[in-house]
Amino acid sequence: MLQHSIYGVPNLSEGYTSDDSARALIMAVGLYDRYRRKKFKKLIYKYVAFLCHAQNANGTFRNFMGYNREFLEEEGSEDCFGRCLWVLCYTLGSSVTPQNVKRTIGEMIQRALPHCLKLISPRGFPPGQKPT
Repeated sequence: MLQHSIYGVPNLSEGYTSDDSARALIMAVGLYDRYRRKKFKKLIYKYVAFLCHAQNANGTFRNFMGYNREFLEEEGSEDCFGRCLWVLCYTLGSSVTPQNVKRTIGEMIQRALPHCLKLISPRGFPPGQKPT
């Protein structure tokens, strides 16, 4: 899932985001729930794997990844954190999510939960920035 495109052509200079992968995971779960096709199940694994890679050891998430597959920041915004946690909970609660994926997601959620108490805004600010 690339971040941007120029009409129907992927813009490789923009790279990837956890935000977009979270959105894609919701769609993959919904498509697999409705059609039960193997290709949609594979997408669930792909997007959970991306979010797992994007999660820092402390439970926060990085957001922007260059096309070279290196993250461009140490930690994403609170908005990114909230979206990632939301989609992980959504996927965990789905009856179509494979059990081994649910175990991975459960561990990811446990790492992320302590950060919920530190959130400043429901939409989020970049790390270190406070509302005015």
